[in-house]
Amino acid sequence: MRLYTLIISLLSLIATVHLAMAQEVVPPTQSSTDLDSLLAQLGKRALKQKDLELGYLDLKAYTTGTSQCLRRGLVARLIPHLLPFQSHTNERLGFEAMSHVHYQWPGDMHLNTVGLKSNSLRKARNVMEKLYEGMLPAYAVRHHGDYGSTRSFVLPFYDQGLKRYDFQLLPIHDSTYVRLREAGINPDTLDLCLIGFKPKHYHHTLLKGNVLIDRRTLNVLGFKCSGHLDLARFQTTIHYAPDTLHGNVIVPSSSDLSICYHILNTYARNDYHTLYHYVDFTPYDSLDKKTVPLDLTRFYQEEKIEEMDFDALRPIPVPPTIDSLIYAPRPSSSSRPHRQRRKIYRGLEEFSETLFDGTRFGPEDNRLRIYGPLDPSYLGYDKFNGFTFRERARWTKRLHNDTELFMRGELGYAFRLRELRYRLLAEWTYLPKRRGRWTFEVYRNNSTFSNKFIRTVNDALKADKAKDINFDSLGIEYYKRYEVELKHSFEITNGLMLHTGVEYSFRNPVRHGRRKISKERLDELVDSYYADFAPYIRLEWTPRQYYWYKNGYKEYIHSPSPTMAFEISRAIPNAFGTDSNYGRMEFDMQQTIRLQRTRYLSYHFGMGKFFNQKGEYFINYRYFERSKYPTVWEDDRIGGTFHLLDDYWYASSPSYVQLHVMHETPFGLFHMLHPLSRFVIKERIYLGALWTEGHSLFHELGYGIDNNYLNVGFFVGFKDAKYYDFGFKIRIEIGRHI
Repeated sequence: MRLYTLIISLLSLIATVHLAMAQEVVPPTQSSTDLDSLLAQLGKRALKQKDLELGYLDLKAYTTGTSQCLRRGLVARLIPHLLPFQSHTNERLGFEAMSHVHYQWPGDMHLNTVGLKSNSLRKARNVMEKLYEGMLPAYAVRHHGDYGSTRSFVLPFYDQGLKRYDFQLLPIHDSTYVRLREAGINPDTLDLCLIGFKPKHYHHTLLKGNVLIDRRTLNVLGFKCSGHLDLARFQTTIHYAPDTLHGNVIVPSSSDLSICYHILNTYARNDYHTLYHYVDFTPYDSLDKKTVPLDLTRFYQEEKIEEMDFDALRPIPVPPTIDSLIYAPRPSSSSRPHRQRRKIYRGLEEFSETLFDGTRFGPEDNRLRIYGPLDPSYLGYDKFNGFTFRERARWTKRLHNDTELFMRGELGYAFRLRELRYRLLAEWTYLPKRRGRWTFEVYRNNSTFSNKFIRTVNDALKADKAKDINFDSLGIEYYKRYEVELKHSFEITNGLMLHTGVEYSFRNPVRHGRRKISKERLDELVDSYYADFAPYIRLEWTPRQYYWYKNGYKEYIHSPSPTMAFEISRAIPNAFGTDSNYGRMEFDMQQTIRLQRTRYLSYHFGMGKFFNQKGEYFINYRYFERSKYPTVWEDDRIGGTFHLLDDYWYASSPSYVQLHVMHETPFGLFHMLHPLSRFVIKERIYLGALWTEGHSLFHELGYGIDNNYLNVGFFVGFKDAKYYDFGFKIRIEIGRHI
């Protein structure tokens, strides 16, 4: 449940600051009164924490909150159901929720809403589910269900925070002493110090606020900060009590959070108050890593509480403002025109929901979902495809013993190539605890040409001005490629997957689009087609693979090791009308490594080769192929593939070796351009290298930026250290942040 992703991450933020400072008691000295000396001590403590994370957390939280739209712009009128706040200016949302939070290193934080009451349950669920972008993963904790997210913040006292912030000593007001006494803390026994911090230069990953600490123990006794979330600003205040001491760490007892959204002339505000009850809390440094099991299922069990138990479990009475919103009877309108207007508005909202978010039919165990055709995340642009669009639908049916039937259909179009693309997939998970699955797939792949044109293409690519060559003038005969694949996957042991299957590829001449064959030649090829029948076997291995069982299905969570795959395939001639005869083998390895709190390094290495080729055949690799759509690395990073290579490279390479490296950081080139840094959240550097048999050595360099609206990558290619080409890719991101 994603509301508490934000709440618990704020908790993690403060505990992390404390853990970075409270590793040992520092006796008071005269020099400790000086700010520079105090910051040096804090920095020294922080340097000891090379990979400060949360070890184990078992937490129960009770949250009350309100949501109100202050100005309703076009976005709130078109897609009110997708927004993480109340979208009507004349209505106010109130809710109370109980959650159970589990985390076990190195898995993902699991936030389970066990009870929820609101005057609009549908909107309350939407508010909490859509607030995942508001997380502050100070512990390097990724929240369960938040695939690939790397959003984080740089804390003031470690992870180079001392270089990013300006600090100053602030006077302590009398209200601070009053608050501490009300919390049961005697300030007379403490040596208090209030340190204010603010970024030297604005950035989305930096915070502004102050922290109250005890000089003797470096315990955090108060914390207040503000910062930026996706499409919003937040402000939070953390409260403490003496009974929240866990070991050396005083963890928060409650928090107040305000989030102000500004999305295209739509303004809204959400306010939350959360109480924490700690069942168990273990810092990362105190965790015995050898005792952590690979099976993390028991930490992610979902639960619900009955309606009648909600009142008994509530730790405090409902605040009057929340109570009046949730439980007060709603006035009914007896005006017929007013009822008709509300009916019309509701119909328009449902229609916009269908266009942007899609439609769902049936219960959870037998559900059909058709995705919205106007979902911006399905639009993109790259050099070879031009603008691309796709639409998807899927159907899920749960059977007995946790088995499942799944079907997915996909339809897309590449405007530059004028190609219609489609894919139909059907899966039967028959042994969920061992990831046993049968899959049948039918799809149209990229157009290609046979090996008889390899020499012609390679001679052209070797030319000094290869990028200026008109390949259409070479007389290459393109064939549309249709694939039918039946495959089976099974887990031999944890982290080791065995994939077997057969591929049947059918190709016939391209008759339409930019790559259509000339009419004279097409008349000669009217009955010409090629088919391959190629069984294959593939092994995939990820050492030290952590996992959990979700609805009986074994789901991989995380591994500190790379994922490696080896595949070998052999085409069988004269089988089902086929005539190709060749062998293919490939090796692939990839991994994403967290370097620091906000920096990541991803790499992708692979090699492959065709062997024992006889007769005419078509080169088709699994891990070396141009994408049909603008792709992303782990769903939010453009990378892991080449962006400037056309089909000529892929279809004329009997062997290849490729390497891709991507470095992601929030502090890159734009960070030094202070007025522009407001519009950039992440920056990425890409490096790609390729060696292919018969071609020249190819390198590709790229630079990418990412914000709440767009994910853009710019790439330049070099052939034998000479300039080759330039291009870019665009992915619309706003649909992922609202």
